[in-house]
Amino acid sequence: MMERQTSFIKRSLTAVGLVAAVLFNACPSEVTNVLATGQSIVLSCTRSENLTTCACKEVSVANRQVGSSTGTATLSELSNGLTIECPKTTYEFVPKEPTHVCIAKESTSAILQACKATPTKNPIKDLLIQATQTKVPEWTTTNAGGHSLILPPETFPIVDKSFFAGCLKTSSRRQRN
Repeated sequence: MMERQTSFIKRSLTAVGLVAAVLFNACPSEVTNVLATGQSIVLSCTRSENLTTCACKEVSVANRQVGSSTGTATLSELSNGLTIECPKTTYEFVPKEPTHVCIAKESTSAILQACKATPTKNPIKDLLIQATQTKVPEWTTTNAGGHSLILPPETFPIVDKSFFAGCLKTSSRRQRN
């Protein structure tokens, strides 16, 4: 268990993190689409050193492997980075604003369509402590086209907090037999 000392309180606090749910959402007719196109959405998250990378890929149903991916990544002081990679065609990264994340409220579910609406988007700085207006963490675009968020370890909250982000299918074209 990792502990950190706070300068204003002389007691040890168990380090906590942020839980990021990474969502990949196809259009509402995804099940029909899978049957018609033979394609399925697969989420894969891997962790290396201080960065977790989650990628969404479309694979054929025949090649899909059953896995134990939960679609979540836990950010902590030791693993403070997250990269989300969306398929380059027909998917967009949500949220659009680089300084925001999606938050599930009691009246809304944790879905990407809801995140595109203003009420479910929150500034990243609202999740953190000691984030100043001049040093607000934000999503950046990687060379590979993914979206990365690196949070300074000193800004992690004292209690666990959750947010979500992900890839939303932009194509509304339905395929018919």
